[in-house]
Amino acid sequence: MSDVAPIAYSKPFKTPAEQLEILKSRGLMVRDETSAVDCLHRNGYYRLSAYWYPFRKIVGGVRTDEFLEDSHFEDARELYVFDKRFKLLLLDAIERIEIAARVEIAMCLGQRNIYAHLSASELRPSFTTPNEEGVSKHTEWCAKLENAIAVSKEEFVRHHHATYGSETQLPIWVAIELWDFGMLSKFFAGMQTDDQICVVNRFEVTRAKTMINWLHTINYVRNVIAHHGRLWNVNLAISPSPPKNDSMPDFTPVFSAPNAHTRIYSMCCILAHFTKIINHESQWCLHLAELLRSFPEMPHASLKDMGVPDD
Repeated sequence: MSDVAPIAYSKPFKTPAEQLEILKSRGLMVRDETSAVDCLHRNGYYRLSAYWYPFRKIVGGVRTDEFLEDSHFEDARELYVFDKRFKLLLLDAIERIEIAARVEIAMCLGQRNIYAHLSASELRPSFTTPNEEGVSKHTEWCAKLENAIAVSKEEFVRHHHATYGSETQLPIWVAIELWDFGMLSKFFAGMQTDDQICVVNRFEVTRAKTMINWLHTINYVRNVIAHHGRLWNVNLAISPSPPKNDSMPDFTPVFSAPNAHTRIYSMCCILAHFTKIINHESQWCLHLAELLRSFPEMPHASLKDMGVPDD
């Protein structure tokens, strides 16, 4: 433990009305104060602060507390509402991808070994070889699955235990329904190359490494959404990689755009690709385009902040 005494927190408690007065004193304009106070009360100052952050002045490369001219509280609120709708739409696509990937993995492995997910011989040595502590990635993964089974209230789990006994393992096509997206992406990375290619071909992705990276990134985006984080203009901490050697030409202009790797637009294009492959009649792309066209007009934020190209 450090011997340095902690610095006492000195800021006093502020009511939503007092918070709004502070914002006004820093130059943030407010059209409807009653509505603004209600918004602060309903959503919280620090959650909303992420949406007026782009309106704050930069002096000497440092973001200050003062606001740029013509900055409005209502614009921040509009960004918050847009981001909420945006995250719900992305979550819809991620759900479709998660379910489709589960089915493909279960079909690929289940026909060969109904317990392939538990068998080290069916998986990559890098996934199943123990580390210095004697624990492999697969062992850790199996522990998560065991916990998921133990706490599950799903009827299909109860039925399996009632029919075959609680000591009988769930076959992969049953167990896979309990995997979260993180377990799914880690397991796919641990599959043997031929099995990965079987899944990759279904989704019309040219390389297994690309699919591993995209699933990993999708899982990161899903976690941001699950924790109600800001997404519309965030710098992705885990970002998607472009297909190697322009092997998927539709993505060449996407990843050639400025900030393509770190902004959410590239991820939108990946989700659009998957949803169209999963269901050729999917209207998800059209819903995305419609939502982007609804982006609120304001002085200090635009679709470019999402990485969306001019065209």
